[in-house]
Amino acid sequence: MGDEKKESGGELSLRGIEKDGLMTIMNSQEDLLSSFSKDIPLGSQLIVGMRFQGGAHEMAGQLTNGARVSLMREPDNAYDPKAVMVLDKDGRRVGYIPRTSNEIAGALLDAGKIVYGIVNDENLNPESPESNGTGQVPTTLKIDLFMREFSIPGQMTEIPRQESDGSYGVLDLHLDITRRKYHEMWRLISSICEIKVINGAQRGVFQKEIPEDAELDQVKKIYSDFFEFTGYLPLVEHGISLRALHSLSEAYGVLLGRPFSNHVIDTVDMARNHLPNAPDYSLEGLADYLGIEADCIDEQEKNCRIIWQLYRRMDKSDLERKHKSELERKH
Repeated sequence: MGDEKKESGGELSLRGIEKDGLMTIMNSQEDLLSSFSKDIPLGSQLIVGMRFQGGAHEMAGQLTNGARVSLMREPDNAYDPKAVMVLDKDGRRVGYIPRTSNEIAGALLDAGKIVYGIVNDENLNPESPESNGTGQVPTTLKIDLFMREFSIPGQMTEIPRQESDGSYGVLDLHLDITRRKYHEMWRLISSICEIKVINGAQRGVFQKEIPEDAELDQVKKIYSDFFEFTGYLPLVEHGISLRALHSLSEAYGVLLGRPFSNHVIDTVDMARNHLPNAPDYSLEGLADYLGIEADCIDEQEKNCRIIWQLYRRMDKSDLERKHKSELERKH
């Protein structure tokens, strides 16, 4: 950032990034399409400079223990060309990794790696006893750093645990291609259904139809509710298309002013690795192959429940052993 921006202590937001830059972030497919990933811990790190950021008091109150923050390089920083910014969930600058320890994170970001942090310091609320009753914004923030690494589907010697007993959303997104007369891709989405899973158990269902003639404010409200329901949970889908991802990314960017950054797990990619002998990788074909049934009147919610069972089924050790045995026979 330039000297003027630093001196003013102005708030940095993704809304301030030029349109082309925002669309590049939204349409990046590396994090969206890779179905197999692992998070590599990089150790703990102190973040400095919170007191000098715009809206710091509000941000400090929101950055509770366990909150996720993202990292972004700032090569035009007048004070440090290797500067690494820390951003909150709304894209606002929280602070910086100290220049004495930003070399590794900066090099990974410059190499195109995804690096993020999880807040592990409970002393963040300005009203906490540690603030001595002054209500002052803390000057440092402690986070655990992680790098997300991906495996290429079809080139795996072992099947990673997919943590189906974890937390994620099971998504079924419908597109209406007859709406291609509109220039905006987000108008193609005609309905959304998602089952929220927290620690392996259902914690709610989100389902909305999006009429073609819906008013803009109505559509914004739907996506705002969807974001509030989903948050940053990973999303499990079956055969999600690039067009669907682009439409969802554009909806987030245009209607909510934020990038779509949820990790997307495609159960088609999973099935090709877990079930190499399956005759058909459609949702119906895999349901028949594995004997999966879902007793649900609504078709879209039924699809979500089948995807959920498929995801859980492919996490089981008997399928891991089956896949390893097949690999051993081939070699």
